[in-house]
Amino acid sequence: MIDIQIKMQDFDAYQALQLWQKKLQQDNNAQEVGVQEIGAICHFIGLMRACNQRDELLQSMNLEHYAGMCEKILHNIADDVMRQFQIEHLLLWHRVGEILPQQPILLIAAASKHRQAAFDSCHYFADRLKIEAPFWKEEITKTGQAEWVAQKQQDLSQQAKWVK
Repeated sequence: MIDIQIKMQDFDAYQALQLWQKKLQQDNNAQEVGVQEIGAICHFIGLMRACNQRDELLQSMNLEHYAGMCEKILHNIADDVMRQFQIEHLLLWHRVGEILPQQPILLIAAASKHRQAAFDSCHYFADRLKIEAPFWKEEITKTGQAEWVAQKQQDLSQQAKWVK
């Protein structure tokens, strides 16, 4: 099961995780194939930082995406994650629109037979979507200055470590 959603509004990541886990338990009770094999659930929540790379306080961030294409790319990455790490269930929620400091931007959760696969799949998914998914960030400082955020070399390096 793959659940990918682009969210226009703020969401409670912990509530989303509880609902997702409840669904997994319901599937387990219904004897769904693979659910009883789950031995680990790992999650990652990415938050908007209150400061930019120059340590300027941020008021907000506008996050845009290429609708349709973005979802297709996220599903392609999710399919790779499921196959490569033998993940049973995968959740990804990503925010777009105006985001305030400390609001969640990204939620990834993975359920697998073993913990290492769950940990690695969340890390891998986050690294790949950072480079491949068409999202664009515009940071607004407390002084009202707006600036589009360029892709970082560090993100490219992180993704490269996964290439075998």
